[in-house]
Amino acid sequence: KLSDFQAFGNNIQGEIPTALGELENLKVINLAENNLVGTIPSSIGQSGNLLSLVLRNNRLTGSIPPGLASSTDILHINLSENDPDKDATSGIDGQIPDFFGSFTKLKWLKLHGNRLQGEIPASLSDATSLGELRLCHEQKCR
Repeated sequence: KLSDFQAFGNNIQGEIPTALGELENLKVINLAENNLVGTIPSSIGQSGNLLSLVLRNNRLTGSIPPGLASSTDILHINLSENDPDKDATSGIDGQIPDFFGSFTKLKWLKLHGNRLQGEIPASLSDATSLGELRLCHEQKCR
């Protein structure tokens, strides 16, 4: 049963299949550096087994799916640089979810280079293992 799905840097185009989030044994999803568009499927993370989600450097839109809240043991989240042209035609938007604070094993959270708005949730202070947090919009964040 598939537990590790890595297909980064392959110029994959189109949307992330909803079925990917329905794979119950999936622990790692790395689709970085492709040309993916559309929203992150709401099914991503719902199994509760996801440990690493890396979707950086694509052209994703929409908000961070609430189903990700089920992955309470997640270690790595990198959704950065989904607005590569800095023209607001792509990029993850909405607010940073409060549920990130419940991820007590989370080591890094990288959301920079998107179109997120609002306040940084106070609940992030409960993510006691968090060692790296990147929220800036500019390239200077690297």
